[in-house]
Parts: sequence; C-alpha cells; structure tokens
Amino acid sequence: MQTQVNGVAHWTGTVETVVVPLGVVWIREDGLGERQSLDPREHQIHSQDLTDG
Repeated sequence: MQTQVNGVAHWTGTVETVVVPLGVVWIREDGLGERQSLDPREHQIHSQDLTDG
C-alpha cells in the first residue's frame, strides 16, 4: 500500500495492524523495514497492485 498526504506520496509498505478503536494503521515500510503508525484521517491509503512496482 501507499500513503499520501494532499496527493504527495509519503510511505510505501505493508499494512501490519489496524486498530479501529484508536484510529491507527501500522505499516512496515518497504526498503528500510521501519514501522510507522498512521492516522487514516490524515493520510490517504491506497492499495498498490503488485504489478505497479
């Protein structure tokens, strides 16, 4: 998946955990493998087709 803020890509990675009551999505970034917590109200989250790269 890829996250964007105002149409600008910020992170690309794999969703690890979704905590609905807290409104948090945890992703594991591609490349470095760092873990990021995202607020889905601030980030547009898009699934990324495997053929997209």
